Amino acid sequence: MTVIFSIMESQMPWGQGDWENTATYNEGGEKIKEAADGIGMQYHAFRFFAEILKSRGDMAGYEKWMAKANNILKMFSTDFWEGTTYYRGRSTTDFVAGYGKESSFLMLKTLLPEPGESAEKYLDLVWDNCANDNIEAKSYLPDVFFLYGQKERG
Repeated sequence: MTVIFSIMESQMPWGQGDWENTATYNEGGEKIKEAADGIGMQYHAFRFFAEILKSRGDMAGYEKWMAKANNILKMFSTDFWEGTTYYRGRSTTDFVAGYGKESSFLMLKTLLPEPGESAEKYLDLVWDNCANDNIEAKSYLPDVFFLYGQKERG
């Protein structure tokens, strides 16, 4: 795990070198170099790896990987909120907003957006745009809405 993370970190922002096209779970073909859903997965991978290290008694390793996870969360909170909506990714030059299927709702599934008004606005965006998504994409939506207490939508 540490080897793959070292490779990934050396090629930031996402989507460079061998990591081209791995930034998002969105299968729409957008050229996103760094995506919020991928950031969320990395955030949780770092947290879970830290917990493994802690269970092995490696507190220095735990603190190191939790700090990496917390840095990701801080970066997301500052860089991926534009005042009215979350960005779901960024290309080489610009942030990408709007609805993007998996790259929109998988970001929410990772709980990167903390529950509250900002997340509620983004959940509204997802709800307003998901009607024509394919069945596989829609299969994630109940979990997403349940996480934020929106049982009726889920």
